[in-house]
Order: sequence, then structure tokens, then C-alpha cells
Amino acid sequence: MIPTERLRDVRTMQDLRVEKARMRYEVLMAEKDLTDSLQAVEKVVTFFTLFRRAAGGVRYAYGVISRMSGFFSGLFRKRKQKEADGNEPDPEVDSY
Repeated sequence: MIPTERLRDVRTMQDLRVEKARMRYEVLMAEKDLTDSLQAVEKVVTFFTLFRRAAGGVRYAYGVISRMSGFFSGLFRKRKQKEADGNEPDPEVDSY
């Protein structure tokens, strides 16, 4: 929307032309800023960066799964060792 403060100053056709030129200039500057922003995003978001981020995510997920697997395998290994140790005959009991 056009600010009403600017329109109050418009008295003649020349003032209207000047205001129209100012508005065109502001639109062009806004488009230029938007274009610059989009070009900056294009530079940052390339195929390589997307691939690198995806690979990093996969690497992180693999690390989490590996740690969980190691934790659970260690937990079950300890349980199996306790069960195996409990079933073996005690050498002190057999010596009597």
C-alpha cells in the first residue's frame, strides 16, 4: 500500500510523476535485494552441500545405531556369561 503521508505532498502532475518514479525505484531496489538473497541461497545450497549434509545425517544415524547395538550386545553378553557361570560346577563343592 502507498503511505498516505507521501500522497499528501502530491499537488501537481509533476509531483505525481516524481512519486511514481520513487515507487518504481523502491520496487526495483526490493527486487534487487530479493535477487541478491536468492543468489546467496543458491550459492549456499548446492548439490554438493545437500549431499554432504545428507551423508552427515546418515553417518550420525549409523553412529547412534552402532552405539545402541554395542550397548545391547554388551548387556546380553554379560547376561549370558552370568548364566554360563551359574551352570558350571563349583570346583570347591566337587572336591569334598
